[in-house]
This record gives sequence, structure tokens and C-alpha cells, in this order.
Amino acid sequence: MIPTPVDLPDSIEDLRALVLRQQEQHETEISERDEEITQLREYIRLLKSQRFGPSSERTAPDQMGLFNEAETLCEEASSAEEACIEVPAHARRKRGGRRPLPAYLPREEILHDLTEEQKICGNDPSHRLVRIGQDQLEQLAFVPASAKVLVHVRPKYACATCKDGVQTAPMPPQPIPKSLATPSLLAQVAVSKYVDGAPLYRQEAMFRRIGVDLSRATLAFWMIKMGDLTQPLLDRFLHAIHDHDYVLADETPFQVLKEDGKRATSQSFLWALRGGSADRPLLYYEYAPTRGGEVIERMLAGFQGFLQTDGYSGYDALGEQPPDRAKSLVNSGALPPSYLAGYSETQL
Repeated sequence: MIPTPVDLPDSIEDLRALVLRQQEQHETEISERDEEITQLREYIRLLKSQRFGPSSERTAPDQMGLFNEAETLCEEASSAEEACIEVPAHARRKRGGRRPLPAYLPREEILHDLTEEQKICGNDPSHRLVRIGQDQLEQLAFVPASAKVLVHVRPKYACATCKDGVQTAPMPPQPIPKSLATPSLLAQVAVSKYVDGAPLYRQEAMFRRIGVDLSRATLAFWMIKMGDLTQPLLDRFLHAIHDHDYVLADETPFQVLKEDGKRATSQSFLWALRGGSADRPLLYYEYAPTRGGEVIERMLAGFQGFLQTDGYSGYDALGEQPPDRAKSLVNSGALPPSYLAGYSETQL
């Protein structure tokens, strides 16, 4: 409110102080408005990015709740916990409450019993209390991940008389020869990366917490070797897709940072096939440096059936595949000989 002449201070000093207070208040209001305008502009920019921006820059619907996820889900979890009713001998779960723990998990019973002094009737000390039942509550305990070292011992044998011909038992087949990785360790790293979405640098830190030093470079080398080991299984997946008469195909850009002969900003592609039966669908992925039609032609070599794709012209050159197309691609060197392992002679 602007002061009226009767409200003005009597002295110059008081008037100067009043002007300074009004100036500070005015500057504070301007600062608050500028901050609000900046925030609203950021909201507008974010909304435009979500609606009109490239798919790689759009925000996932649940990503904004990353930091308040616990608070958001707290009420739901609390209601699920409270939905469990304690009755003698067991816990009865109300409809919509928490699910029972799996029966295959090992159980460890912890007995909470009365002391001998407490097992006396409160009405007559000469009467002993007898057990008539029990209350039972199940809780889930978690044992942190642990590792152990397998020491392969191979005794050496030799003839004490001839002093020749040292013999030892052969090592069992290893997924990666001369490596410290066991099949169980390789499976753990692969599942953590490709199923649980844990990058190798995070797994490096996870192993370090249990005292094991595994660098990202080592883990990456194992993943590449595992790709070679699982190639026969992937070939079987592709053959199983070929055994049916309907396939969905698509391709998407895929950036590779260190690829021979290509810049890091150039695009490669990840091709996908979906086939199999309706009750048991199969998904097959394959990397290719190009988007050329020869890629899908090689992937569907020998396939007889219907192919559903988008309008990309690279699929136009595929056409009908002759039954011996796979064999001709192997003979020309476009496919490895192992590709034919899943086909019978009648299919070739």
C-alpha cells in the first residue's frame, strides 16, 4: 500500500528507510516472479519434449517417480501388510493381501516360548500350563550373495621304476579355458546384465563389496565369449522360427561406440524376428552394421510362409524363398556351415 501524506515519516532518515524497505520488497517480488516464470518455462519445455521430441529423449511415464517411489508405494505396501490376519496355528490371508511365501524356500523355526516360571496358572500355582496350540508368523530373510573358490586338484602319477610318463586326469570341459569363470558365474553376470538391467560397471562394484576384484574389461570379455558359446542355441531358435509359417520382422537403429571402419556417431541396426506358435512365441535378435535387405534375406533363408513387416523397402527384395536357399547361402560363404545343423535332408 502506498503511504498517504499523513503516513509519511517526519524525518529524512525515516523516509529514506521506508523507501529502502519498499525497494527491497519490490525486488523480492520480482525475484519470486522470475523464478516462477523460469520454472513454468521448464515445465513447458519438458511437456513439449515428452510429446513432440525424439523417442530417445522422451521421459518414461514412471521415471519422474524415481526419487519418491518409496513414498508413493508406501500406502499400498502398508495395506498389504495389514491384510494378514493372525489366527491360531497359521496366518489367514485376506483377499487382496500379501501372497504367501513360496513353499520351496527353506524354513528356519525360531521358538519364542514362555519361561518355566511363566508356565504356571495365575489362579492356582499348583497347576501347570499345557500347550494347546501356537501362533505362527512367516517372515522373509535375505542372505547376501556369497562366492566360493573351486580348487581343481589333479594329482600327477609316474612310474617310480621307469622314471617316465607322468599322467594326470584331464580337466573337465570349461566354458572359457584357463579362465576363473565357472558356468554359474557366467550365468549370474549375463542374467544381471540382460535380465535385471545391471551394467557391468555396477556389477564390478557389487563383486567388490564381497571382496572379489573383477574389472569391467574382464566381464565384457566373458560376455563376448558367452555370445560365441550360445550361438548354437541361437541357431536353434532361428530354425524353430522357420518351422512355422508366420513371422514378424522389424529393425531399429543401434549405436556402437567402437566399431571397426565406422564412426561412433554412425548407426548400426538390431534386427528382430518373432515367430513360433501362439502359445510358445520365439524372439530372435541379430546385430548388423547395415539396414540392407541382404540381412533379412540371410536371416530368413529357406523360410516358407508369411512375413509381416512395416513399409520399409528393404523387405521388398526378399520375395519367396526357395527351399534350398539356405544351402546356397552356405555354399557361397554368406552363412557358416553350422547354420544347416538344424535342418533335415528333406528341408535342404
